[in-house]
Amino acid sequence: MVGLPPFWTKQAMENRQCEKVYKAACALLDSRELIIGIDRYAMFRPMLADFSGSKDEWVTAKNVHLDLNPWVYFGLVEPDEGPPQQVDVAYDWEGDFMQEYNNVGTFSEGKKKAVQGLINMIDNKDEDGGFHCVPGGHKDLVGWAKATKDLFAADADARFNFMDRIFKDEHDPKDPTELSKGAQRISMRAGSALFWDFLLPHGSAPNNSRNFRVAQFFKIAPKSLYSARALQARAQVVQRMVEASGCHVSDLGTKLFGLVPY
Repeated sequence: MVGLPPFWTKQAMENRQCEKVYKAACALLDSRELIIGIDRYAMFRPMLADFSGSKDEWVTAKNVHLDLNPWVYFGLVEPDEGPPQQVDVAYDWEGDFMQEYNNVGTFSEGKKKAVQGLINMIDNKDEDGGFHCVPGGHKDLVGWAKATKDLFAADADARFNFMDRIFKDEHDPKDPTELSKGAQRISMRAGSALFWDFLLPHGSAPNNSRNFRVAQFFKIAPKSLYSARALQARAQVVQRMVEASGCHVSDLGTKLFGLVPY
């Protein structure tokens, strides 16, 4: 992952305010008042080098994860400070934008919370490594969380990495539903976008080719997911960074970045 704090480059900003991305998110979330996250790039270096074969130090480990704590989200355990119902980040520095990923409140029947996504910068073939997910894994995530609560909930933090907890070594407890083992690669053309439900187990497969993998990530959520205080603090940081970078912000972008009301 590249960019902590996130990038504010011209291309990154244009991608974040892309009308096609916005319209797709509107359809998925059944809402027009959306806020887009300020996120990072992913760049996988080629594992195979023409001059020397395998580049072991460039290997990206396989991972499958959730960008939230599923036991807290479904109300199966109570965190020390109580589950946050809205994004209420201080935005004291640009890295605070990453906290939005792990803050989606708690489960509400029928309420769509957020989608995550990526835009592919270059062609990404199967062997190049990159995004994979567990198809349908979000549909009974609450059942999985109930079945694994005693195994994993006690040491889970703001996100959950299946690979860390399940496959660390042969003595660790195994996932009784083997949910993460069903991950499938999704190859993509340059310029294409991919969306997934924030409850879908997902991650990255290692690069096993001579090609780079480059993508830009994003998260889009209804404006109502953010507290008024967070929206105000966030807008101040975005405005400052837009002015410093000289990026153009479209009429749509001013709303997606939370600079003006819808």
